[in-house]
Amino acid sequence: MKIRIKLILSFLSIFMIAAVIIGITMQRTNSRILKEQIFAHLATVVQSRGHHIDDFLEEQKEKIEIAATYQELSIEELKEIERLNHGFYEVFIIDSNGIIITSSNESRIGLDRSTDDYFVNARDKTYIKDAYFSEISKRDSFAISTPHGDGVLVAKIDLHIFNDITKDKTGLGETGEVYLVNENEYAITHLLFEEEAHLKYKVDTINTKHCLGTITTEEHIEHEAISVFPDYRGINVLGAHYHLEEMNWCLLAEIDEKEALAPIMNNLWNYLILITATFVAYILSALYLSRMISKPIEELHHGIKVIEKGNLNHKLGSTAKDEIGILSRSFDAMTEKLKKSYEGLENKVKKRTEDLALTLEKIVREKEKTETIIHSIGDGIFVVDKNLNITLINQIAANMVGCEVRNCIGKKYHEVLNFVYEEDGTVNDKFIKNALATGEIQKMSNHTVLIKKDGTKIPVSDSAAPLKDKDGNVIGCVVVFMNVTKKREIERMKDEFVSIASHQLKTPLTAISWFIEVLNKGDLGKLNKKQKEYMKDVYQSNKRMIKLVNDLLNVSRLDTGMLKIEPKPMQFEKIIEDVIEGQEILIAEKQCKVTFEKPKKKLPAVLLDESLIKQVVHNLLTNAIRYSKPIKGKVLIKLELRDKNKDYLLTVSDNGIGIPKNKQQRIFEKFFRTDEAQKMESEGSGLGLYISKMIIKSSGGQIWFESEKNKGAKFYVSIPLEGMKQKKGEKILINKKVN
Repeated sequence: MKIRIKLILSFLSIFMIAAVIIGITMQRTNSRILKEQIFAHLATVVQSRGHHIDDFLEEQKEKIEIAATYQELSIEELKEIERLNHGFYEVFIIDSNGIIITSSNESRIGLDRSTDDYFVNARDKTYIKDAYFSEISKRDSFAISTPHGDGVLVAKIDLHIFNDITKDKTGLGETGEVYLVNENEYAITHLLFEEEAHLKYKVDTINTKHCLGTITTEEHIEHEAISVFPDYRGINVLGAHYHLEEMNWCLLAEIDEKEALAPIMNNLWNYLILITATFVAYILSALYLSRMISKPIEELHHGIKVIEKGNLNHKLGSTAKDEIGILSRSFDAMTEKLKKSYEGLENKVKKRTEDLALTLEKIVREKEKTETIIHSIGDGIFVVDKNLNITLINQIAANMVGCEVRNCIGKKYHEVLNFVYEEDGTVNDKFIKNALATGEIQKMSNHTVLIKKDGTKIPVSDSAAPLKDKDGNVIGCVVVFMNVTKKREIERMKDEFVSIASHQLKTPLTAISWFIEVLNKGDLGKLNKKQKEYMKDVYQSNKRMIKLVNDLLNVSRLDTGMLKIEPKPMQFEKIIEDVIEGQEILIAEKQCKVTFEKPKKKLPAVLLDESLIKQVVHNLLTNAIRYSKPIKGKVLIKLELRDKNKDYLLTVSDNGIGIPKNKQQRIFEKFFRTDEAQKMESEGSGLGLYISKMIIKSSGGQIWFESEKNKGAKFYVSIPLEGMKQKKGEKILINKKVN
């Protein structure tokens, strides 16, 4: 391609790139500025009206609290309170038994309201009941109640009063609207595009969820946010929200994105017209400039061709004072120097050869030094290239696999070093391949063994580190591994110590329990009230110690493989029901609702070890109860038969504190408890989930979970259709009282 064409194309490319960049920049800048203006207006709207609603609610609370200061209120006085307070459509008094004894609506006297929220929650403080539809008055309402003597004073307010606050569309165009939703995402004011929406239409949008989800129990701050999202019609809108903390309501302001950003399209058309005119002028200028530049370059190119043929006496010199002239004269000077350089070329080649030989000798010495260091390290080391060929291996590694170093070099590493999982004997080479693929250091999975040439197995622990060239490209990796037989022995001795220590502790702890019971019964003399309180604390502490010792003994039996599993045909549902029944005291104490969702059809008997499976269900259920919401906690236990997976699936879910993402990989570790769990429940050893996992794993099943912080947790246990696998062992687990 001729240089003239290249110049023209270059000019055109520069123009087009500049035009596109300027256009995109203008478009984005205008869009950003316009959105910021609209967002600012929407934020101001929801903030001002949100404060208005907050003030209104606070004013209604003050009114009802002032009215409650009067000890006795007659029907006429209640009617006067109703008349004087805008929005009140009924005012009544409930006695301590929950019965309406006085009301501005006399037909309501005598009704039982003992279970209604505005009675139950207002015994000791002022309470606002969320929006609801009153079956008696046939109105969308909310209620404010406050203590009054031994009973409660209640005022009902028509929900439509909020429409006066939200219906103003000033500055919101044709499609803009402001509306209010409650904590269940139902609209409680008019919607512009949905008739009869009050408490019937659910506004399930990102704006609603963002508003309801951004305020946590630890943070009580005013929250405002803006975004672009699909509204309840599925149309993209610009929106903002304001969270009313006391009621957990959201005030939403929205306007269609298409209407809001319409001015941007007008600016785009004006820009296209201007850029077209500029493009024509730019083409003409490019043609002229390319001709001026290309002609002297073509003359220079012709002269260079002459020099390439060996005529070093040819001169390119030009009298022009521009860059082309300077370049031609530089070529003449270079040609002259080239002629002189040939004279000393042989001496320079000889000198460079000698320097190269010295450099190679230095490289060889450095290589020998590196190999000496590697061979002197006490751990096994080998190096592979990207094709997994061994390029270097030290004597320690060669000795561990039972071969000579020279016979290992050049071979595929898996032909020499056979790393397998201890549990099932499958090949473990992911850590090496991942190091080559990701360029990051990889750790070998735990419980990996190296199989020697003679078939013996050595437990090992290692890591793979990538090798990179100067440009950062991975060219291989270094693997370092060590024999951990002694380390395994130390861990075994540690487990044995824990087991022995636990056995030794159990006897005196049991004796202490017996002595405490003797003292509590008064066999050694009657205890006074203070002494009984102390003895109760001692008894509870000793009970926790016995539980911990039992858990430690169970862990020891699981870790050492001594667990005995004796499955028998049993009804899975009956076992779950027994465990739930055994936790009635804890369920009542935590005020938790536990639901057992049984299969639609009765399941056949399955082979289960009753003691072990009850232990698992007990651990999952008690965790769910303890870590569910402090008030209105909900736990769902579900059992189902999955024909596709050929297994029984037990699910235990709660609506509690959940498990943070950065802690989930450790949740089945021994003694591990999250910070959130320790704050909520100080007692606990952190062994329940570990024991459950080991029982299920030993029985041939699986256990896993799903969770998010502050959104509860859901644990799953899968048992094969054929039931739990029988296992011969020396010990059974020490049972908790699960039924």
